[in-house]
Amino acid sequence: MIYGSINNNHFSWKTAVKKTLFKTRKLFGPQMILFILYILAIIPISNLGLNSIILEKIHIPDFLIAEGTKTGLGFILISAAYIILIYINYRLFFLLPLVASNNNSLFKNSLLSLKITKIEKLRVPLTFLAIGILLFGMYLITGFLITIIFNIIDPQAKNMILTLIFITIIKVLKLMFILFTKIAMVTAIVVIIEKNKAFADDIVNHTPEDSFKIKTRIFWGIIILIGYIIYNGLLITNNELNESVYAIAHRGDVTNAVENSLEALENANKKGADFVEMDIVLTKDNKFVVSHDFNLKRLGNKNSYIRNLNLNEIDGVRTRQNGFESEFISFDKYAKRAKELGQKLLVEVKMYGKEPSNMANIVADKFKELGIEKDFMVVSFDLKLMEEVKKILPELKTGYIMPLLLGDLPDTNVDFYALEDFSYNEKIAIQAKIKKKKLLIWTVNDIIKIRKYLRQPVDGIITDELEELKEEKKYLKENNTYFDKYIRIITNV
Repeated sequence: MIYGSINNNHFSWKTAVKKTLFKTRKLFGPQMILFILYILAIIPISNLGLNSIILEKIHIPDFLIAEGTKTGLGFILISAAYIILIYINYRLFFLLPLVASNNNSLFKNSLLSLKITKIEKLRVPLTFLAIGILLFGMYLITGFLITIIFNIIDPQAKNMILTLIFITIIKVLKLMFILFTKIAMVTAIVVIIEKNKAFADDIVNHTPEDSFKIKTRIFWGIIILIGYIIYNGLLITNNELNESVYAIAHRGDVTNAVENSLEALENANKKGADFVEMDIVLTKDNKFVVSHDFNLKRLGNKNSYIRNLNLNEIDGVRTRQNGFESEFISFDKYAKRAKELGQKLLVEVKMYGKEPSNMANIVADKFKELGIEKDFMVVSFDLKLMEEVKKILPELKTGYIMPLLLGDLPDTNVDFYALEDFSYNEKIAIQAKIKKKKLLIWTVNDIIKIRKYLRQPVDGIITDELEELKEEKKYLKENNTYFDKYIRIITNV
């Protein structure tokens, strides 16, 4: 359609969709393997914010990247992979537009994309950068002027009607910025493809069609605007700061300590964590040591599996991480120190697959022995284990960790779900409320996501950035002017 606008040759929506679907048929069959490989190359760079339109909401879960980069080798390999994938994505940047523009095979269009990016070199990214900067600058200035006007009229931002009008105007402005940016960038792509004479003959020789009448466009524009005003009205009443959300320190506060150490526990306590998340693994003699890994190598530089060692062989082994030192300790010592500090714990039971059949009894008995069954919480990836522990010790709050959820929340007798950020949506939060279960989100470290979840109906945020979360919670509570709202809309929270 943009090609038609440039060349004064209008395409109807029906024709544009029909031609696009017809031309993308080439993706099916033997070439589907190449297309899948291309999609797999796109997904990882979404984590860097370089989203593709067709995979805008899809990315690798953050916790997988975070865990992979905790070792030096892992960091180097992942960084190298990203550099290679960014280069591949740039060289194949025109692949999908070419697929929708001509009748060539996927392989031939891949070669054509390589040719175009070689000829154009840095002109393509610099053009897009210039378009983005220009339009974003216009968006910022216009939004800033609108914010000044509303701030003069309602300095405290207390008027609900004015707030609704303001948010609607700014969000419509943002939608216009996004729309015009995409149109401008697609136009640039079309110009480059036309310059390289890569459009199919049926597009070049298309017979012009009638366009929508102005009255029809105005009618649908008004309908969409009314719907958007209603939508924003619902957001205002349901998107306030969630002051009751738990701040949960992931493996303690590790900014100045080794993860899962007493020092990390004490740091988190000083910074006001509501809960400290920590991990325990069963030893050979059926006791628990505080550790996230099943092997001592990463922190203890000792290539030994915990399941093959007695507790007295692990307790006291020195640990090192990010320039800090500590030692492996028993769950008993850790829990005792937490009780002394008055610090509640979220205990994750790590399961390596060869635990004894009475594992649920071992867990329940340990919590009861330590006298922590009423104040602490326990969680695991093993739902069956948690359900059995709940039956044995009903007063203990149990939870189920879900790294990936594609459907609805499962029905279970546990008290809460711990959901990875990747799978969260408000539908899941509503389901949790209906089931009368708490919902914890992990591991949330990005400031934008921290702000997002502080305004979502969740019960806990598990993070490595405890201090940042606490400060942001305080800031959101104390700062809610029109300028603050404007910044939050810009930053997508």
